[in-house]
Amino acid sequence: MDKARKARGIKNWEIPIWHKDCPDPKKEIALLQNVCLFVLSVNEAYTFKIEYIEEGYLCVNGFKKGKKIVEMHVVDADKGKIGLFF
Repeated sequence: MDKARKARGIKNWEIPIWHKDCPDPKKEIALLQNVCLFVLSVNEAYTFKIEYIEEGYLCVNGFKKGKKIVEMHVVDADKGKIGLFF
């Protein structure tokens, strides 16, 4: 899959509708998209898949050559903080 196609897929992630007490999903997805798009701009060998775990929780898994290498979660969207788990 080429870089442009991967980027389009990331930009088209669905924004979930959450309870009003949950974090803003638009901010969370935008932050995760920006990280993924930056990584792709540096090295297009990576792919990313978003998971809607449960209301209020998003996870993005990063893969290289089909192997999961990183899991990303938003810690604080207002401050731009993301947790990375390798």
